[in-house]
Amino acid sequence: MAARIERGDIRVWRSSMSGKRRPALVLTRQMAIPALSTVTIAPISSSMRAVASEVALGIDDGMKKRCAVNLHNLVTVEQRELGRRVGKLGPEKMAEACRALSFALGCDFWDPIDISHLIDGVTQQVRNASAAS
Repeated sequence: MAARIERGDIRVWRSSMSGKRRPALVLTRQMAIPALSTVTIAPISSSMRAVASEVALGIDDGMKKRCAVNLHNLVTVEQRELGRRVGKLGPEKMAEACRALSFALGCDFWDPIDISHLIDGVTQQVRNASAAS
């Protein structure tokens, strides 16, 4: 295992299923990493589908070319299976990854402000329909 693993690291990982080496994003909560022998990761792929469950990455994120981390394909691996760090996502990209993860797992929730805007929009549509008739 290379240096201390941190949430948001992009690490080289060798898939035990395919044997292929690829970068992967570490998702496990930072406080839990020292206490666990495993971490949850999301593999990174050059296939980009532009779906809500993936986050586009590029050179600014430490990647060699444009690619995407797909949050539908989570894997829990032994920390020792992760190699060198090739990048690290900043807070904004990690927030994107968290939103994509929430979508992928169906854990979306409505923020009270979103609900208020939705109600206001429906109320306005009803008023407009009433005024038009």
